[in-house]
Amino acid sequence: MLGADLTYEYAGTSAAPNLYRVTARVFSDGSMTGATAGPPTSIALTCTQNGCAQLISTTSLPRVASQTVLTSCTSTGESTIITTLQGLVTLPPAQWLLGISITARVAAMANVPQSSVVGLYVSAELDNSTGLIDSSPRFTASRPVHLVGAQPQQYSISAFDSEGDSLVYEAVQPLMPGSSPSMPCATATGGTLAPHFQLNAATGELLTVPGAAGQLGIYALTARVKEYRRVNGTWQKIGSVMREMDYYVSAGTNQVPVFTRVAPVGIPTGQLLGQEIRVTAGQTASLVLTATDADAGQTPTLSSEVVGLVPGASFQPLANGQGQLTWQVPATLPSGRYGLTVTALDNACPLLGHSVLTLTFLVSNPTLATRTRQALAQLPFPAPFNEAVQFQFTGQGVQAVAITDALGRLVARVESTPDGRVEWRPATPLPAGLYFARNLAGTQVARLQFSGN
Repeated sequence: MLGADLTYEYAGTSAAPNLYRVTARVFSDGSMTGATAGPPTSIALTCTQNGCAQLISTTSLPRVASQTVLTSCTSTGESTIITTLQGLVTLPPAQWLLGISITARVAAMANVPQSSVVGLYVSAELDNSTGLIDSSPRFTASRPVHLVGAQPQQYSISAFDSEGDSLVYEAVQPLMPGSSPSMPCATATGGTLAPHFQLNAATGELLTVPGAAGQLGIYALTARVKEYRRVNGTWQKIGSVMREMDYYVSAGTNQVPVFTRVAPVGIPTGQLLGQEIRVTAGQTASLVLTATDADAGQTPTLSSEVVGLVPGASFQPLANGQGQLTWQVPATLPSGRYGLTVTALDNACPLLGHSVLTLTFLVSNPTLATRTRQALAQLPFPAPFNEAVQFQFTGQGVQAVAITDALGRLVARVESTPDGRVEWRPATPLPAGLYFARNLAGTQVARLQFSGN
C-alpha cells in the first residue's frame, strides 16, 4: 500500500443523534507488481475511548468507490488506485479515537525501517464529550507526489473544514498497528519525518527543502491536522485527522509546472499569488490561475479536487496553462480561514510532474446591521420544554444551527431537516433558563425556554 487517510462527517438525525459517517481512503499501486497488495474491498475500523483505554467497537467499512490516477505518460504505465471505503458508526458523547490498520507497506522505504514487514496505521480523533457536533476536515488534494532533482516544488495536505474550525497542521512519524486486536492503536515504527518537506502549520502547504534533494528513494509523508473550536470563550481541541502518503524522489531532469499568477476574473494583470483572498459569505470569488513549464513543448493542465468537496466551488480548465476557480461562498458559512487547492500537471514522459497551489480564503460574515431578520415558520414548542423542543426555520434546505445560552456561549450545534424543521434534545445537563437557536446567517432566531432536566 502507498498510504491512507481517515475522516468523518456528522450524519445524525433526531432518531439517531450520535451517528457519524466515517470515510477511509487507501492508496495502492496500480501496477500491483512484486509484493504490493491490491486495493481492499473492506477495512476494519476500530473505535476506542480515552485513547486506547477501552475498545468499544470494530466496524467493517465496505468499498464504495475506486479511482485510478495515472502517474506516467501512457495508460499501461504507473498509476495509483484510490479506494474509498465508508460506513456509519454511533459515537455518543466521549473522547473517541478511530483507526484503520493496513498490513502491507512498500519494501525498502528510506524513512521506515523494515517497511516490508511493518504495517501502516492512520487515525482520527473526535472529542464530543460536551455534546458538540463536528464534521472533520477533508483533504483537498490527493495526487501522489514525485520529487525530481533539486528544483523547488510545492504540494499540499491542506484540508477544508465546513464549520470554520481552526486547523493546525503537523508532520508526524509514520505509525504501525498495535500488537493485538484488543490493543489496536498505533505504535511507533522507529522511522523519521519526511526529510524533503517544510510543512506550513497554518495552511498545510508543503515546500521542498533544498538540502534534502540528494536523498533518493521512497519515503512516507505522514501528517496530522488538528481541529480547534472556541467553546465557551476558550479554544479547545475537538478532533484531528491523519494522512500517510508515500512519495518517490528521483534525479530526473523534468521541470515541474510553476504557478505564476492568480488574478480576479476580468483583471488579467491582477496578482493574488501568495496572498490571503478576502471574501464575504454569500458572495462569489472567481479567479484565473496561470501555470507555466520550463520544458520545451510542455503546457500544464490545471484541475482541482475541491469540486463536490467544498460547497459552492467549481473549476473550469482553460487553454494555455490556465484554469478558472469559482467559489460561490455559502451565506451560512462561518467566518474563518479556508484552504482550497489547484493542481498543475505536465505531460512529461515517462513520469508526469505536477505542483499543487494552496489558496487561503479569509471569509467574513455580513455585519448584523445589514441582515434582514426573518420570522420563523413555526415557533418553538413546547414552551417551556424539559426534554426536547421543536421549531421550524423559513426556507428550504438543510441549515446549520448554533444554540447558545443567554450569555452567547455556544452549547450545541444541530442541523435542520430539508424543510427547515429543527429538534433539540440537550445531550448534557444544562441549567434552566433562556437559550437561543440561530442559523449561521443570523437571519432567524428561536427563543428556547428550558425548564431544566
